[in-house]
Amino acid sequence: MGGPPSVLLVPGYSGGGPKHWMRVWHAANPAWARMALADWRSTSPEAWDSALERALEPRSAPVWIIAHSLGCIAVARYAARGGRGIAGALLVAPADVEQAPDLPMLRGFGPIPRESLPFPALVVASTDDPYAALARTTEFAAAWRADLRVIGAAGHINSDSDLGAWPVGQGLWRELRAREPGA
Repeated sequence: MGGPPSVLLVPGYSGGGPKHWMRVWHAANPAWARMALADWRSTSPEAWDSALERALEPRSAPVWIIAHSLGCIAVARYAARGGRGIAGALLVAPADVEQAPDLPMLRGFGPIPRESLPFPALVVASTDDPYAALARTTEFAAAWRADLRVIGAAGHINSDSDLGAWPVGQGLWRELRAREPGA
């Protein structure tokens, strides 16, 4: 299983705009893979589940995941189904598909799994995320046995947050990756 683990980006609903920090990171790291989904506005949990499974299936080494919003829920759903092959995950602004008033089209992704994740994870939250109250994100992190980092008022930590290359997030990514054996 040669080589270091690879990185898979799992965007949220709509795939993120051109100014989204995840796209900036991908442009700076072109060897990283990005989950492929035919329609980033799909409200089909099955479509998201299949896309993530396809992205992880062919890997010969564990994959590090960077997920945003609905992508975080897709990762938790994958883990709850017994999915394997994840070395660790940075889960940024998990969308509250159960309760967020502006996300009724995503209710089918619930209930949000509350099982411990079988890999190291770091959940990143904002104090004013319109798609997940901080109390709910704290609950998800605790259930997943993931570390939680609250970065202050940054909205949904997306394009609207105007974070550019998001240096704070890069630091959190390095913190998570430092848990890799031999790092």
